[in-house]
Amino acid sequence: MRYLTKRAPEKLLPIDIDIMYWFRNNRMFYLSKMWKNKIYYKYNVDISVQSQISSMVRFTHPVGIVIGDKAIIKDNVIILQGVTIGGSFNNGCEQIIEENVILCAGAKILGKVTIGKGAIIGANAVITKDVPENMVATGYNLLLSKAAKEYE
Repeated sequence: MRYLTKRAPEKLLPIDIDIMYWFRNNRMFYLSKMWKNKIYYKYNVDISVQSQISSMVRFTHPVGIVIGDKAIIKDNVIILQGVTIGGSFNNGCEQIIEENVILCAGAKILGKVTIGKGAIIGANAVITKDVPENMVATGYNLLLSKAAKEYE
């Protein structure tokens, strides 16, 4: 119970998201939209009711996060502040974030994109293409290998 009494938004936000999804899954659409607005005004986080976010996602310092309609975020993903997932201007474009991905501050995942398992998206990166497993993406679609330990 002590877990819920602390005013730590990174702990309370996943609970509010689960409540919003519970309303959606039980066809209480008005209440799910109301809970979405509550999340927006309480945490400054805009999460679509149609998105699919695992309850194992960790939001570190959840401020300014935007998650669109078709986003699918799987287990053990870490999302930092200012991350945008969405921006698909065509209907049906979905963003899939696989397991164990880290999305650093200010990262933008736009269009039909799949981020592979164990990938790291750097701060302020703009990603419009798929990122393979265990890769680091920075800048504008610049991919680096995690195996490359030495930089010249």
